[in-house]
Amino acid sequence: MSPSRPAAGPPPLHRDRGTRRAGWAAPRLARYPAGGTTADGQASLEDARLSANSSSTDLVEAGWNDVRADGRLRPELIEAAYAEPRLRQLFPWTGMGELHFSRCTGKRWTWDIPYVAADPAGGYQVSGPLRGQTVGSAATPVEAIAMVVERLPVRCGPAFIGTPEDLAAHEAASARQARLAESPEGAE
Repeated sequence: MSPSRPAAGPPPLHRDRGTRRAGWAAPRLARYPAGGTTADGQASLEDARLSANSSSTDLVEAGWNDVRADGRLRPELIEAAYAEPRLRQLFPWTGMGELHFSRCTGKRWTWDIPYVAADPAGGYQVSGPLRGQTVGSAATPVEAIAMVVERLPVRCGPAFIGTPEDLAAHEAASARQARLAESPEGAE
């Protein structure tokens, strides 16, 4: 057992940029019995992070379970995103009533993929990847998800275990290796 987790009870409150969201914490935590799993028996993200043997797939799947249990997004949006294989392999997270996707599993997460928010008047708004960028409106969750998929970065997924900084270092090292392999000196 990890010293950072209590012996019994729900996982710690979700943190969104370091603040506690008490308004939704109680309903969310009520879904977690003493074992730290959701009501349907799925492992929570906290459980996956505490496991030394967690793979990217385990962490991503636990992230999807947490997004579903969170209760802040329309279930049909979450399921439309999960049904898309290219998004299902990315790490999902929520913030400000929006569904985001990250190319890595560690916080601060990446901000290079558009995100989706439910429009209070109906439909969905696709924005990003940066806050000031608007992609457009969609009438259905499937249309909104298609707009995100059209704008995925090249060679996107599966999610990398680590932070955006770890991912950037990994991508730089991979690019250096590829350049060396292509150069005449690297072929010797």
